[in-house]
Amino acid sequence: MSRSTDSDSHDEAAPASPEAVIVALLAQNAELLALVATLQARIAELERQIGLNSGNSGKSPSTDGLKKKPARVSSLRERSDKKSGGQNGHPGKTLSRTETPAATVDHFPATCAGFSAAVNEAMATGHTARQSLPLRRRRYSACPNPSR
Repeated sequence: MSRSTDSDSHDEAAPASPEAVIVALLAQNAELLALVATLQARIAELERQIGLNSGNSGKSPSTDGLKKKPARVSSLRERSDKKSGGQNGHPGKTLSRTETPAATVDHFPATCAGFSAAVNEAMATGHTARQSLPLRRRRYSACPNPSR
């Protein structure tokens, strides 16, 4: 029988001595060990890159993709023994109403909310008084000379 010559078959000549086989296998083993070390280093670098995000590197938040960061369960601040608000004995400052307002404006609804009927001053019930403070308006200019 003749031996077939397929593309899958290996037509290598067998080494002459067992020592030559051992040397060839040791050389091949060294090449494979170097390849394994190179691939392990590449895997480690790729895993490091996957672990980077905007929170632990200089990457911008837009590069994080669609992953959402886990929400904080609670505040990182520690509780205090003090109650919230001002301290005891502090007088505080509150704006008080003026006895003589500069202007008084009465506001009435145009129609009744329940019946959609017209409302006038005589029909109005309930009263809520509020006082507003005039705010000074500042004017800003684009002129480089502030004296103008």
